[in-house]
Amino acid sequence: MDRGRPGYALKTPPSDEARRRLEKLLIKLQGQGAISLKQEHLRAKRVMEVLEQLGTPPAQALLESIAREGAEAEIREDAQQTLQRLGKR
Repeated sequence: MDRGRPGYALKTPPSDEARRRLEKLLIKLQGQGAISLKQEHLRAKRVMEVLEQLGTPPAQALLESIAREGAEAEIREDAQQTLQRLGKR
């Protein structure tokens, strides 16, 4: 399946309104200056590094939330590993 590829949802959008919104979103995602997925992953890793260095209860709670509900498996796994390192302190 091509679900992860840009434009997949445009093949069979649920409505004309959905098509218009998807097209606008794709233009933003593919336009000049758009953040790549690789850049977004790096940003998430940096955020987790800061949360790990803080080590406060609110930082740990945020890491737990990311570990459970992160948008991608790689990010959830990174958060879980960060929590494990914090647990060893």
